[in-house]
Amino acid sequence: MSLENDFPTQNVTKICKDNTLNCLLAQTSTPTVWTQTPFLQIQKWWFKEYYFLPIFICIVLLYSFTYFLVKVKKISLMNHRMFWNWIMLWAFIWAMSMGVLLLLRMNYWIILNLPFTLLFWHVIFGEVFFSIAIFHIFWHLRVFASTFKKK
Repeated sequence: MSLENDFPTQNVTKICKDNTLNCLLAQTSTPTVWTQTPFLQIQKWWFKEYYFLPIFICIVLLYSFTYFLVKVKKISLMNHRMFWNWIMLWAFIWAMSMGVLLLLRMNYWIILNLPFTLLFWHVIFGEVFFSIAIFHIFWHLRVFASTFKKK
């Protein structure tokens, strides 16, 4: 079973033919609307359903605030990094857990009746993880670079 159109959907209906395991989740997706700008095309549903830019901007602002607290010596640099590492860890755990549930749904037809949309929250927590991982990579850039230096 392929759920390639899983993300830009509004309605999900279950269609069963002959009451066999050939039931597929047919999804009626919103039509993709492209906005023409001079140099790039932007898909409107991308901004509507998944909030990457607002999440990224909020994380940058929160990171800047905690970094400011380090500079004015209200918190230590170690506590600052530990705080962001914990947030990154929990974002990864939630994104990974929801990814496993999506995998179970797609491969083994285990459909849980949850009060939220798994894919939406999987993507949101993935965006949080990715945004914080960018800072994490910059923290350890010297370590990464030293692994490629010739000795």
